[in-house]
Amino acid sequence: NLTARAEFCLGDWGHFIAERFDLVVCNPPRVATKDIRYLLPEMRDHDPRLSLDGGTDGVACFRAVAAQFAKLAKPDGFGAFQAGTKYHDATIRVFQKAGFYDIATLRNIVPSPCGILVANRKTAMNFLVRFADRLMRKDIDVAPASKI
Repeated sequence: NLTARAEFCLGDWGHFIAERFDLVVCNPPRVATKDIRYLLPEMRDHDPRLSLDGGTDGVACFRAVAAQFAKLAKPDGFGAFQAGTKYHDATIRVFQKAGFYDIATLRNIVPSPCGILVANRKTAMNFLVRFADRLMRKDIDVAPASKI
């Protein structure tokens, strides 16, 4: 039962959240305002604009998240952020400018960049990257939630 082990919060990024977390997960709007018109009609015409519009450069929401990440994540915590291929490098620069340099790229099956992992400490990131790599290669088993 996930509810016993996880807590989900809804808010304006990290404002008004006093607690610190092991893992911060975010799928923010990440399309530049001018590029929304080029999205597939299924997205452009049906998804709420607020869920798509990442501001003039597509990374405005990442700036808000990066500015609060250190306050939200525990010292050995991580952040997993979905960032599309087009805005991937800009997203990394946003986190670097906010003082985070331990950043790993997540890739999809293509393999195009599809997200980033951010850590507060290098030792934590090294562990997470090795774990994620082994998991993607199906080199490790993950216990079902009922066994944890």
